[in-house]
Amino acid sequence: MRLQIGDTATDGFGLAGTPGRWRDFYGERSPTDFGQDADRAVMYWELTERGGRGKALPIDWLTTYVGPDWRDKLFS
Repeated sequence: MRLQIGDTATDGFGLAGTPGRWRDFYGERSPTDFGQDADRAVMYWELTERGGRGKALPIDWLTTYVGPDWRDKLFS
């Protein structure tokens, strides 16, 4: 598995950027519902039979594979 970080809408599957596509997949739900910061969501693209969809990356995955300081590593 390889983790690639995108910070613009043209990166990867187009989930990143300002404002990003969080609301397209989660509407008014907050990233805090998933253990993330309210102002910075971490998402991934999950492939499905219909092509895929953006999903919130589980906090336990971030902590296990990126480390307990994942916020500093991803957003610094």
